[in-house]
Amino acid sequence: MADSNEIRARVDAFVEELSALVQQAVIEKIQAAIGQTTGERPRRAIAAPAAPRAARPAGPAAPARRSKGKRGGKRTPEELGQMAAAVLQFVENNPNANIEEIGRGVGLATKDLALPVRKLLKEGRLKKRGEKRATRYNAGGRGGRVA
Repeated sequence: MADSNEIRARVDAFVEELSALVQQAVIEKIQAAIGQTTGERPRRAIAAPAAPRAARPAGPAAPARRSKGKRGGKRTPEELGQMAAAVLQFVENNPNANIEEIGRGVGLATKDLALPVRKLLKEGRLKKRGEKRATRYNAGGRGGRVA
């Protein structure tokens, strides 16, 4: 029976030591995450701030971007109207543009252009030719020539 008690004591000591190590590791991670509240130096270097990005060249009037709220939030009719106007203006000035070119031209992600482009197509103010990635857009209705 002495062996059983000795084994149990060693297991208990190991568990206590392991618990203390885990607790210390958690405390260190929390301190590193909140900016090191103690006088100790952090264990890993903090990255230097990134250099400022170059300003975008001025292009057509960019519509208001989506608010930084919840992801997948609805855009207001005004935002959609501004996006559609910017898309239409870009396509009038750059016939046969694809969606990636339009996105770069108006400063929006192509996924954000899907709804405004769909509405312009439905209204007949925009015409498309081709399919999938080969789709090209032209202004329709007001003198826009579709080849």
